[in-house]
Amino acid sequence: MPDFDFSKDYGVGFFSGQRLHDRLILEGKDELILTITGIRLKTFSDAADPEWVLSFGEGEDELRLKKNNRQLGKSIADAFGNNGRTWVGKQIGLSADWITWTSRDEAKEGYTIKVRPIPLNSYALEAGKEQPRQDGKPNDDLEDEIPF
Repeated sequence: MPDFDFSKDYGVGFFSGQRLHDRLILEGKDELILTITGIRLKTFSDAADPEWVLSFGEGEDELRLKKNNRQLGKSIADAFGNNGRTWVGKQIGLSADWITWTSRDEAKEGYTIKVRPIPLNSYALEAGKEQPRQDGKPNDDLEDEIPF
């Protein structure tokens, strides 16, 4: 019997705070490090204007940068510049935080997405270790002897 994989068979979804939180728990991580592979405008039924969507490669959820919550995009723009096309190839860290807010005089709570832009080589400097590769293979060490 073939495997049934919703994401593979029906394409990726969009990160939500709850979905990201559940994935982080499942993978035992505090933060998900992703490389931006694409950026595009998409029209959504709940938004008056098209909004930016960040892609992270095949089989990975996408991140919608909502205009009514400018903080996600603003923190990336502050780190990488306002030209979204230059964000491709850059890494970001996604995490989920529990928050409470008021909407139409009603208290609500849930998970929200936090984004942390990772400037080139800062991951290694901050964590004291090598920057992870997206393909899971080890980084080549420049100190290795060259056999010739």
